[in-house]
Amino acid sequence: MLCSLSGANRDGGFESFDPAGAGRPHLAFGYGLHRCVGAELARMELRTAYPALVRRFPDIALAADPADLSYRKLSFVFGVDALPVTLGGA
Repeated sequence: MLCSLSGANRDGGFESFDPAGAGRPHLAFGYGLHRCVGAELARMELRTAYPALVRRFPDIALAADPADLSYRKLSFVFGVDALPVTLGGA
């Protein structure tokens, strides 16, 4: 058996993003004995960073068509290669 961490919690059948998580647990920080010791620190940092980003740049918006974004193919961590945004009038 092989476990692909870059493919974990990715289901091609889903077409939309639910920020509430829809009650589905994820594996971003591992699980059980192998849970990341920095998971809670990372969550606290994001709870601070995202609201600060939106306060500083209230008009921030994606500057590309989502279909045109390229995703990392050979990376341990799944994500986009680049995420172009416009910051509005700031």
